[in-house]
Amino acid sequence: MHMAQNAFARCAEKVNTRKNLTLNRQAVGEVVSYCTMIAANDTLDFDRDKQERLCTEMNHRAEVYTVEMSAYGQPKAREKLRERTAPMLDKPFVLPAGQYPRKQREKDALAERRAAGDLVIRFFIEALDSMGYDRAQINSTVEEARKNYEQFLEWAKDGEYVAYTKLGRCVAQMTGGSTEVARVPGAGPIFSTEF
Repeated sequence: MHMAQNAFARCAEKVNTRKNLTLNRQAVGEVVSYCTMIAANDTLDFDRDKQERLCTEMNHRAEVYTVEMSAYGQPKAREKLRERTAPMLDKPFVLPAGQYPRKQREKDALAERRAAGDLVIRFFIEALDSMGYDRAQINSTVEEARKNYEQFLEWAKDGEYVAYTKLGRCVAQMTGGSTEVARVPGAGPIFSTEF
């Protein structure tokens, strides 16, 4: 009986881990998206119309990627996305790690975060390019987005609630309204402790 329970526990743990990685990816994607919006506002002096256009362009680029994934598979779609965006970058974008991962599951989570962050940044690059921004402007804005994410991780040391609240304040300041950045529901905190 113990063998069956242990086997079930291992399978359940794998399913939960897979689900948590998906939630991890989703949370990072949302945070990086906010970081890119704030970066565009700070470095390119975006107004509300440009912010809306940027959101629309990023969503369009995500849809193109989804269609390519359906047609060619994920590895080929990622390769095509990298081929389109790499010439616009002075150096590769690597999402900051925050704390260095020690355990394998922490390394897996970091890899998922970086994969999600890479996708969002590449959609961001394509969106800025389609809006007519040059390579220097794109690179300075991408660097600002990276710094914004580092700042979010710094805030997260005081707890995820603190980090999301401060990120929400930055977004509200940018949009001129009240904005709440909601945490992605999951099994637990993704970036640090709960509070």
